[in-house]
Amino acid sequence: DEKEQEIQALRDELRIERETSVQLLDEADAERRAATAHAQTLRQALDDQRRLAYGKTASEYPENLSGLSEWLERNVLPNVVITSKAWRSMRKVDYRDMERLCETLKLLDTAYFDMRAGEDGAREAWEAGMQELRLQDKKQARHGGAKQSEYVATHEGQSYFMDKHLRGAESLYNDHTRLLRIYYTWDEEQRRVIIGHMPTHLTTKAS
Repeated sequence: DEKEQEIQALRDELRIERETSVQLLDEADAERRAATAHAQTLRQALDDQRRLAYGKTASEYPENLSGLSEWLERNVLPNVVITSKAWRSMRKVDYRDMERLCETLKLLDTAYFDMRAGEDGAREAWEAGMQELRLQDKKQARHGGAKQSEYVATHEGQSYFMDKHLRGAESLYNDHTRLLRIYYTWDEEQRRVIIGHMPTHLTTKAS
């Protein structure tokens, strides 16, 4: 009768909607898998480019800080920003271990960036890189007074507090031409490393 026909029509409509929903879910899942595969392909291509770009010999490192800018033109680090304040801090500094400094910058650009992006194995790569370069990654506490401004750098109109610093395992009383400190922070919004000071030691409460 008419009632049964209405019920059957509703059943058919529900069946069609269910089949359509299943099809859409299958298509969405296929698109997700394709996007994941594409991202993996891009990541692999990026890693291959890194290996090619970073396969440098020691002779290709700058001899001192005055050659760092030219070195960065040949070795672009897209995930690292060296602020103007950091460049000023390098003026008239006699620093000799340029291979270590450059490799540390590359480590920030690669393993550290990948770690912040949640890449598998990136934390292990970051820790292994620090060990190889004899580095420790320390948190920098905020404190009041004049010293506070030493840890703040401005880039593109925004102020950043350098809440972390990489420090060489060597003592402050060792040869200062090889003493390495890099004060930096992670810019979550722009997904990049901001360096506010290097390579010398900044004042702390203990110093």
